[in-house]
Amino acid sequence: TLPAERPNQIEVEYDRDRQLWLTLKILGFHIDALRAKRKLGSGRGLEEMLYVSGALANVFNVLLYNFKRSSWAREREIRYVYQTITDQPPAGTVLKFRPNGSVAKPYIESDFTTIPLIAVIAGPAVTDITFREIRSVLDVNGYSGTPMYRSSTLI
Repeated sequence: TLPAERPNQIEVEYDRDRQLWLTLKILGFHIDALRAKRKLGSGRGLEEMLYVSGALANVFNVLLYNFKRSSWAREREIRYVYQTITDQPPAGTVLKFRPNGSVAKPYIESDFTTIPLIAVIAGPAVTDITFREIRSVLDVNGYSGTPMYRSSTLI
C-alpha cells in the first residue's frame, strides 16, 4: 500500500523479554508465509519472497525505533511512525536526520500546537543553564503552568 498520510501511533516497548518475543513472533509469521510458497527463486515465488521480505523489513524498521532499554521505561514514550514501502516520506513532509551514535535516525518534524502539553522531561544530561532556558521558552510561549522535570534516567 502507499504510505499513510498520518503516522501510526506506537508505544515504545522497554521490556527486553517482550521485545524478543515480539521480534520472534513477527519473524515467525513472515517465515510461515514464505514456507507455504514453492520455488521462491523464480516467477511468482520470487515476487512473493520479495513482497514478504519487504514487509518484514518495514516491520523491523518500526521495531528498531520503538524498542528502548528498560532504563527509559519511566518516560512511557509514544512515537508517531510513518511506514513506507519506498522509503519516501508522505507528500509535503521533509525528512530530517538526527545523530545517534554511529547511526543517523530519520524523523519528520510534527506540529503538536493543538495538543495540550502535559509535562516536559529534560534530560538525561541537561545542564542547569539549559534547563532554565527551556523553562523560559515554555513560559514565554504560554506554558507557564506546564510542569517540567529532569530525567532520572542515565544513559
